[in-house]
Amino acid sequence: MNVTPPSVAPGAARLPYVAPQGVHDRMRAPDGSTREGWERLETYLATLGTEELAARQAQAQAHIRRNGVTYNEFADPRMAHRPWTVDPVPTVVSPRTWGAIELGMQQRARLMDALLRDIYGSQRVLTERLLPPELIFGNPGFLRPCHRLLPAHAPMLTMFGAELAWDSAGRAVVLADGTQAPSGAAYALENRLIVSQVLAREFRGHQVRRLAEFFDRYRNTLRSLPTYARENPLVVVLTPGPYTQSYFEHAFLASYLGLTLVQGADLSVRDRRVYLKTLGGLERVDVILRRVDDHLCDPLDLDGRSGVGVAGLTQAVRAGNVAVANALGTGVLQTRAFLGYLPSICRALLGEELRLSSAETYWCGEDSARKLVLDQLAGMVVGPTFPREGSKRVAAGTLTKAQLDELRAKITARPTDFVAQKDISVGTSPSWVDGTIAPRPIVLRTFATRTTDGYSVMPGGLTRVSSRDARSEAALQTGTTSKDCWVLADGPVSTLSLLRKAAAPLTISRAGGDLPSRIADDLYWLGRYVERADETARLLRVLTANLADHSASGGNTVLPTLVHALAKHTEGETELASPVHADLEPLEREIVEYLLSEDTPRSLRSLVSNARRLAFAARDRISHDALRALQRASDAFSGDAFSTDMGFGVALDLIDEVLLALSAFAGVGFDGLTRGAGFRFADMGRRVERAHGTATLIESTLGRSQEDEDSLLLALLTLLDSTGAYRRRYRGALDVAAVLDLLVLDERNPRSVAFQLAALNEHVAELPSEDAREHRRPEARVALRALTRLRLTEPAALSEVDGNTRKTLLSVMRATADDTADFSDALTTDYFAHAVAQLSLTREEEEA
Repeated sequence: MNVTPPSVAPGAARLPYVAPQGVHDRMRAPDGSTREGWERLETYLATLGTEELAARQAQAQAHIRRNGVTYNEFADPRMAHRPWTVDPVPTVVSPRTWGAIELGMQQRARLMDALLRDIYGSQRVLTERLLPPELIFGNPGFLRPCHRLLPAHAPMLTMFGAELAWDSAGRAVVLADGTQAPSGAAYALENRLIVSQVLAREFRGHQVRRLAEFFDRYRNTLRSLPTYARENPLVVVLTPGPYTQSYFEHAFLASYLGLTLVQGADLSVRDRRVYLKTLGGLERVDVILRRVDDHLCDPLDLDGRSGVGVAGLTQAVRAGNVAVANALGTGVLQTRAFLGYLPSICRALLGEELRLSSAETYWCGEDSARKLVLDQLAGMVVGPTFPREGSKRVAAGTLTKAQLDELRAKITARPTDFVAQKDISVGTSPSWVDGTIAPRPIVLRTFATRTTDGYSVMPGGLTRVSSRDARSEAALQTGTTSKDCWVLADGPVSTLSLLRKAAAPLTISRAGGDLPSRIADDLYWLGRYVERADETARLLRVLTANLADHSASGGNTVLPTLVHALAKHTEGETELASPVHADLEPLEREIVEYLLSEDTPRSLRSLVSNARRLAFAARDRISHDALRALQRASDAFSGDAFSTDMGFGVALDLIDEVLLALSAFAGVGFDGLTRGAGFRFADMGRRVERAHGTATLIESTLGRSQEDEDSLLLALLTLLDSTGAYRRRYRGALDVAAVLDLLVLDERNPRSVAFQLAALNEHVAELPSEDAREHRRPEARVALRALTRLRLTEPAALSEVDGNTRKTLLSVMRATADDTADFSDALTTDYFAHAVAQLSLTREEEEA
């Protein structure tokens, strides 16, 4: 049923927007009229005005910061992931225009799949000379162990991507095909979520086709890939890890599709089957959605240098025991050199004419193509035949004469290494640039997923926008932003959601043993780093406050003890100046430096950075609000006022801001986890760190008696957030035994050592076990020993002084600190190292 699009009143407001000459503009026709589909959006944008649109842009970037949308452009583990950027002005595609693109994408996906099956099968394209053999056998993406890896008619291409641009004639042409592990689909979805909020009224007013249906089909396709019967197949997303360029997308995709995010170390191949290492043992994996380049997926059969793959995966695929999407070997087509040969290949393999034209492309390994390229070099964009990470294409027209001559010489010397495309004037679209709407070149990356009857195309995609007013497609390699693509419907818009009523009643499950061991490890250390940062911040705050007014807060009686406590807390990492002299400036400078240092592992800044790193590595398990809280703690250090010469007042403000953000994360992050294994490991990390930190702190401050301990006791109560509880019990009278009872032995005080040990005992009793052994596991014995020691200790014994030393207190605190270290080691051996594994399969599943 056709639906009439919303009408635009005659004389409606128009943007003062002028399209560039000789270039196809998506909104403005050459005669100055507004193109089909843009009328209502243009009127709305003109009505909004630049100030309001700037506010919408700010809203979009705020949404990105809140959700932690990032992109590590250089995949550098030392570089913070840079925030994603999005243009609030979408590009619009009419139903008629998209219909042609959709048909072309469906055909192109079928062609690529057929070509892949031929290359790794009968190789008809080589015997009939449809492709030069050098593009296959000289191609590093051609994986010889994958020849006839799959049955002849088994699909190899589950997801296909293509980069489209509009040439000066307004035709959509393909610049590149993506067959390896096409990225960008999740970023396209994130852009849709952002823009549909900042332009909510207009999004609802337009009949924009939704993206959820595409992802639903993609998920259904993944679940249907196993060649054997499996009622509820386990589908995992294989990522290289948090330092890869688009880790956000991997985590976001896994979360949105309800899949498990894994790294190579999380998987193991046994008896030609792939298993996921979980706390409950090994669980069989049925489908791997890989975001790792195929040659890195198996260090045993494909690339022995890979540290992100799964040894033996190729043999498991050959045995039909696991499906990989996209199939191993699909990276062979990840080169533009194939584009010029596709029309004839399409006729041969599909019996059809190619619907979507490619940009004019020439592989210089052929004499005629090389001659043409050299004759017209200034009008070409030249790049490597087989691109590697970091390699870039260059628009020859932008080179100097010397550079052009150098490029010409390189092509002549090694022609097979180069592929050239005719430089086209990339079409433009209205974009938000420096406070106004101006035309900027765009490239649309769209996707197609395999279904039971062919391929389904995403209605829209990831649109990249050049930040410069440059016409060459090569300019979009760097310095780009992104925008949403609104494909308009000519009928009712689907309201499908990935969260919908189940077709049949679900089996109720509260199991927690399916948590991957690596994720449990990350959550455990996340808990430790957050707690360690909290302890460090509190210690620095008390120390800073005493330095700011040392005479009123105990002066030199407390300061040396607190400085000694900080040295113990950092395990000797910092050597602070002695505070006994009248000049405290050296100590003040050192404390501020320790607060802000990025090179000191136990500085507050480094601890927050490590906590953030672990949280983002486990972001598919942690809520957006929790990530925002931790991001806020990290952002606190970026203020202009925070430098090594800042005053104590500014330092205290920084510490307070970090503590507030850490407290928010502790509440939202940990309390937001279901009380399963993930929560237990995260909370055990906190309890281990707090027990160890508190025991070490009390040992270093009260282990030896002092003449005037009242100020020190007050500082300790403040440090451990127990001042209010103590005053309510003892009406403000300070006593060492009473303080030690509250901070060490009282299991009702959430800051006491005993409370932490009691919580550890509760957690270890609920951890999934690989066997039914009746004796206690090592970590359980250590936790019980530590708690029992405290329960058998009297407060008076802890406070008893022999000479000037509290020997019982020192002994108990040191033993407790040692026990927490032993507990952590035992937990690592039992759950994270996976030294002993039990297959979580029934006998019936194993026989199948």
